Amino acid sequence: MARYAADMLATVRRGDTLLATAAYDSNALRETLAQRGARGQIKPMAGRVIALSFNRRIYKKRNAVERFFNKLKHFRAVARDPTNAPRVAPPCFRSFFSRLESEEGDAA
Repeated sequence: MARYAADMLATVRRGDTLLATAAYDSNALRETLAQRGARGQIKPMAGRVIALSFNRRIYKKRNAVERFFNKLKHFRAVARDPTNAPRVAPPCFRSFFSRLESEEGDAA
């Protein structure tokens, strides 16, 4: 198991759900999650012989959060200037999460 996966697992507790990309799809990771009493919403690799199920709606939200943080990287002033971050980041977060919640309400 990769060091990054081990770092992630250090924070996973019973009842938690780990959201991860297909890069983390391994039987060892899934077994470790099961032993900890956690669930894994991990997109299965395309080449898996036995197809595993995962919740596409949850995975889509994981992807939206990932894209959000990638967008933040483009606004380096937020990350570099701590005096600017309180003015810029909170409205940005509110906008993103309100949009994410409205999409959730539309899907229900």
